[in-house]
Amino acid sequence: KAIEDAITICKPTHFNSTSLAGGCAVAAAVSEAMHSDATIDSVIRAGLAGAKYGDEYGCKEGRQLANPSVYKRIKLAVSIAERYQGDIERTMDELADIIGCGLSAAEAVPVSFGLLKACGNDTMKVIRAAVNIGNDTDTIATIVGAMAGTLNGPDEEMMNYLETINSVNGFDLKIVASGLEMLGGTLDAEMRDLCQDEFTQTKKDLEDLEQQLKILLLSK
Repeated sequence: KAIEDAITICKPTHFNSTSLAGGCAVAAAVSEAMHSDATIDSVIRAGLAGAKYGDEYGCKEGRQLANPSVYKRIKLAVSIAERYQGDIERTMDELADIIGCGLSAAEAVPVSFGLLKACGNDTMKVIRAAVNIGNDTDTIATIVGAMAGTLNGPDEEMMNYLETINSVNGFDLKIVASGLEMLGGTLDAEMRDLCQDEFTQTKKDLEDLEQQLKILLLSK
C-alpha cells in the first residue's frame, strides 16, 4: 500500500524510473519501520524491494531516465557504511565522494540509506550527519530522519526541538501528525475533535483571506 501511494503521488510530476525507485524505496522503508519488530536491516531490505519495484514500474509505465540504478546504489551505500562502521566522518566522506549527495534521487536516496546503516539507531545523530554531508542536505535529512525517527520513535532531545520548530515555522507538528492519524482512522476521540476544530479554523482563516484579496483586487 505504501508503494502504491508513493506511485500515485509521483505520477503528476515525477513519473519516471528514477523518481519512482527513490519514492517507493523511502515509502517501503518507512512503512517497515512502523512495525514494532523492525530493525535497521529490515528497513533497508524493505527499501531495496521498493526501489526495485519502483524502477521496474517506472520503466514500464512511465519514462525511463538515463540514470544509474537506485537499487544498486542503495546496496553500494550500505556496503560503504559497513566498511567504515564506527567512523561516521569517514563514512560521510566516502558516501559523498562515491554515491554523491546531490538533487537526483539516484544520489539523495541511496546516501540516506547509507547514513541509516551507519548510525540509524540514533535519530538525532543521523540527522546531524545528513545536515553536514553537503549539497542537498535538506532532502537527505528529511529522508533519513523519517526512516530513523519512525524506527526509533521520539526521544527527549527530539521533543526539546519541537517548540522551536513550531515557533519558527508557524505551525503545530502535533496537529499535523494527529491529522495524518485521523486520516488513517487510528486517532482517539479527544484528539480527533481537537484536530477537527483546528482544521475548521484554518479553513475559515483561508476563506477570510480569500475574501480580503478579492476586495483588494476590486478596489484597484
